[in-house]
Amino acid sequence: MHPLRDGGGIVLTGGTFEEPTPGGSFGALVNAGLDAFAHAAAPEMPRGLRLSVVSPGWLAETLAAMGLDPADGTPADEVARRYVARIDALPAAG
Repeated sequence: MHPLRDGGGIVLTGGTFEEPTPGGSFGALVNAGLDAFAHAAAPEMPRGLRLSVVSPGWLAETLAAMGLDPADGTPADEVARRYVARIDALPAAG
Protein backbone atom coordinates (compact mmCIF):
# COMPACT_ATOMS: atom_id res chain seq x y z
CA MET A 1 0.00 0.00 0.00
CA HIS A 2 2.84 2.40 0.74
CA PRO A 3 3.85 3.02 -2.92
CA LEU A 4 0.27 3.95 -3.85
CA ARG A 5 -0.73 7.58 -4.09
CA ASP A 6 -3.47 8.85 -1.81
CA GLY A 7 -6.85 7.97 -3.30
CA GLY A 8 -5.39 5.15 -5.42
CA GLY A 9 -6.70 1.65 -5.52
CA ILE A 10 -5.96 -2.04 -5.55
CA VAL A 11 -7.98 -4.33 -7.80
CA LEU A 12 -7.65 -8.03 -6.97
CA THR A 13 -8.68 -10.90 -9.24
CA GLY A 14 -11.10 -13.45 -7.84
CA GLY A 15 -13.36 -16.02 -9.36
CA THR A 16 -16.81 -17.43 -9.14
CA PHE A 17 -18.29 -20.89 -9.08
CA GLU A 18 -21.96 -20.64 -10.02
CA GLU A 19 -22.50 -24.31 -9.29
CA PRO A 20 -20.45 -27.08 -7.67
CA THR A 21 -17.51 -27.99 -9.88
CA PRO A 22 -15.63 -31.27 -9.48
CA GLY A 23 -12.23 -30.42 -8.02
CA GLY A 24 -13.29 -26.83 -7.43
CA SER A 25 -13.77 -26.82 -3.65
CA PHE A 26 -10.39 -25.24 -2.88
CA GLY A 27 -10.95 -22.57 -5.53
CA ALA A 28 -14.36 -21.81 -4.05
CA LEU A 29 -12.79 -21.48 -0.60
CA VAL A 30 -10.06 -19.13 -1.83
CA ASN A 31 -12.48 -16.95 -3.79
CA ALA A 32 -14.96 -16.68 -0.92
CA GLY A 33 -12.09 -15.77 1.40
CA LEU A 34 -10.79 -13.15 -1.03
CA ASP A 35 -14.22 -11.53 -1.29
CA ALA A 36 -14.62 -11.56 2.50
CA PHE A 37 -11.14 -10.08 2.94
CA ALA A 38 -11.80 -7.22 0.51
CA HIS A 39 -15.17 -6.48 2.09
CA ALA A 40 -13.66 -6.38 5.60
CA ALA A 41 -10.40 -4.62 4.69
CA ALA A 42 -11.77 -1.90 2.38
CA PRO A 43 -13.06 0.33 5.23
CA GLU A 44 -9.67 0.01 6.96
CA MET A 45 -7.66 1.29 3.99
CA PRO A 46 -5.72 4.46 4.87
CA ARG A 47 -5.35 7.66 2.84
CA GLY A 48 -8.56 7.14 0.86
CA LEU A 49 -7.22 4.00 -0.82
CA ARG A 50 -9.79 1.66 -2.32
CA LEU A 51 -9.80 -2.11 -2.49
CA SER A 52 -12.00 -4.16 -4.78
CA VAL A 53 -12.24 -7.61 -6.35
CA VAL A 54 -13.08 -8.35 -9.97
CA SER A 55 -14.35 -11.87 -10.69
CA PRO A 56 -14.39 -12.22 -14.47
CA GLY A 57 -15.39 -15.86 -14.64
CA TRP A 58 -13.97 -18.18 -17.26
CA LEU A 59 -12.10 -16.68 -20.18
CA ALA A 60 -13.28 -17.97 -23.55
CA GLU A 61 -9.66 -18.60 -24.53
CA THR A 62 -9.03 -20.70 -21.41
CA LEU A 63 -12.11 -22.81 -22.08
CA ALA A 64 -11.00 -23.35 -25.68
CA ALA A 65 -7.52 -24.38 -24.51
CA MET A 66 -9.17 -26.90 -22.16
CA GLY A 67 -11.19 -28.35 -25.05
CA LEU A 68 -14.46 -26.87 -23.73
CA ASP A 69 -17.02 -24.63 -25.42
CA PRO A 70 -15.60 -21.07 -25.45
CA ALA A 71 -19.11 -19.67 -25.84
CA ASP A 72 -19.57 -20.24 -22.09
CA GLY A 73 -16.73 -17.78 -21.32
CA THR A 74 -15.93 -14.12 -21.75
CA PRO A 75 -13.34 -13.09 -24.35
CA ALA A 76 -10.08 -11.82 -22.81
CA ASP A 77 -10.37 -8.44 -24.54
CA GLU A 78 -13.77 -7.87 -22.89
CA VAL A 79 -12.35 -8.80 -19.48
CA ALA A 80 -9.48 -6.35 -20.08
CA ARG A 81 -11.99 -3.57 -20.89
CA ARG A 82 -13.82 -4.32 -17.63
CA TYR A 83 -10.59 -4.03 -15.63
CA VAL A 84 -9.79 -0.70 -17.28
CA ALA A 85 -13.33 0.54 -16.53
CA ARG A 86 -12.98 -0.55 -12.89
CA ILE A 87 -9.62 1.16 -12.53
CA ASP A 88 -10.96 4.32 -14.23
CA ALA A 89 -13.84 4.33 -11.72
CA LEU A 90 -11.42 4.52 -8.78
CA PRO A 91 -10.99 8.01 -7.31
CA ALA A 92 -8.29 10.15 -8.86
CA ALA A 93 -4.94 9.96 -7.12
CA GLY A 94 -3.88 13.20 -5.51
